[in-house]
Amino acid sequence: MIKSINDNLRKTLYDKILADNNLYNYERLTDVEMYKLFSLDDRILKALDASTNTPSLKYSILVALKVAYYMSCDEILEIINLIQSIDMYQEYKMKYIYSLLNKPLVLQSGNFLASAKAIASCQSEFVARNVLGVLTSSFLIDAQRQYEAAEIIKKAKESHNADYAAKVILNMNAQKNDIAFAGAQIMVEANNICACEAIYIILTDLNVINNVDSLKAADTVKSFSVKGAELAKRVFLNSELVNSPYALDVAIFLNQDNPYDIEGYAYTILSNFYLYDLGIAFNVAEFVKHTKSSLIARYICDLVTTFRFIPNIPSLVILESARLLSEATDENQLANSFKLLTNTSLIAKGLSIIGANFISSIQDSKLQNMATTVLQNEYFININVAFAFAKIIAGSYTNSDMELITIACESADDLTRIILELWQTFSESPEELSAMFNILSNLFGIDFTCLNNAFNSYMSLENIEIVQKFIASAQRKGLKRALKKTPPAPTDQISIF
Repeated sequence: MIKSINDNLRKTLYDKILADNNLYNYERLTDVEMYKLFSLDDRILKALDASTNTPSLKYSILVALKVAYYMSCDEILEIINLIQSIDMYQEYKMKYIYSLLNKPLVLQSGNFLASAKAIASCQSEFVARNVLGVLTSSFLIDAQRQYEAAEIIKKAKESHNADYAAKVILNMNAQKNDIAFAGAQIMVEANNICACEAIYIILTDLNVINNVDSLKAADTVKSFSVKGAELAKRVFLNSELVNSPYALDVAIFLNQDNPYDIEGYAYTILSNFYLYDLGIAFNVAEFVKHTKSSLIARYICDLVTTFRFIPNIPSLVILESARLLSEATDENQLANSFKLLTNTSLIAKGLSIIGANFISSIQDSKLQNMATTVLQNEYFININVAFAFAKIIAGSYTNSDMELITIACESADDLTRIILELWQTFSESPEELSAMFNILSNLFGIDFTCLNNAFNSYMSLENIEIVQKFIASAQRKGLKRALKKTPPAPTDQISIF
């Protein structure tokens, strides 16, 4: 070995290697490796000696030793110059170039220099790491394909773009369907990591690939917002939507901006195939999109879920019901409208939308609640007095409303049943029950105070006898005549509390 370092060049280089603290904790070169090194062309040794920083020297020596029997002197010099051109704070690039040599396919492909240049030209470590991944992949056997993959990944804006582009390129499903490279081109332009995740699903899931124009979908999703991309993932993982013609249109719809957090509710609407069968899925989703709050959006979703289990509801009724909910001005009106719009008895009689429109006109929340309760009473609906009572509660009744109630109260038994129904309807709210009896007092011209007090004191089984006695007494006092009198003219809504 002493003879091999007689000239100044070798001696200088030898001293530099020894002084370098074992090349940053790498094992010191063995005598055999040192012999191989100093057997190289003097031009190579001069290039090594010219190294100005430790990482450059370390990796230049390792590369020179590795490629000496595969490449010409000029090519080795070009690689050494390439390594030395890398900033010492970007040592990872030198390491990745050296890592290329650990893959025989790369070394023997004749494309090593081009691959090394691809890594050296990367702007950041995360890009370089993924470029190395595709360059050393045994999956991409063809060297030219590896290089093309590297050139695509180098365009990545962020680490997630580079990571997902490499994953797509190396995905078997994407490769088999010849969309890997084109998909990776789209991936490196994606706006955020959520868009990358959604695109990855689109380009690699066989269910999506077989049913959706994957490249078109990926190109569309790449500019989605984070929230829109999150929902796009749900869309393309939904087997029903992916197997339908609607997946991409749904994803686009969900990505549209809305000041309220309603996108999840819109997804619920657009993943309900009951609405697609009626041809109104996107129409209902539009109501959700333009709602004033996420609470209204939730109610519209619940409305659709309820309607799904009520047979033969016309699509126009569903649309009008959704519209009425979307226009609710407060939570109380929203809840009351929902109760009426989903009441099967009112729906069967075609009165649900009329009822919801009516209660929306009542400004006093307590009166609105009472009117809603009466409108839902099955007995009142069946004898056609539900709306008449609701209008009386709201203070907007007419002569025809009074006539309906007069007919319904023709006999003592009928009146008994009506009073008991009102008691059962409002029994859980003494305040509302008392208010209802005040209304009856004004309506019939008979004081219902004693009956109200009795209801508050006795059990329900005793109430029948109490009502019968009360009605008998009231009839003696002219109840029938009072019922047949012309009622006062309709007045503005009045508080009865």
